Amino acid sequence: MDSLEFITKLVVWGNEVRKIHALVVKLGLELDVYVGSAMVNTYLKFGLVEEAQKVFEELPSRDVVLWNAIVNLFAQIGRFDGGL
Repeated sequence: MDSLEFITKLVVWGNEVRKIHALVVKLGLELDVYVGSAMVNTYLKFGLVEEAQKVFEELPSRDVVLWNAIVNLFAQIGRFDGGL
């Protein structure tokens, strides 16, 4: 697999993640901490930082696992102030 093919697959998968998120919202599960945590982690795995942060900020409660995911993400991309 060359780099262009890999990037293309990431874009396609990212779009699929967005479709899954839309379904989560349609089903009324967007405020569920477990579903939200899964969405944040999935967005992070595909490098969709803004989407992950938006879901994180909209969750009514945030557990330790979710906070760790966000803090680690911002540390990895060099934005040490973002996870706080």
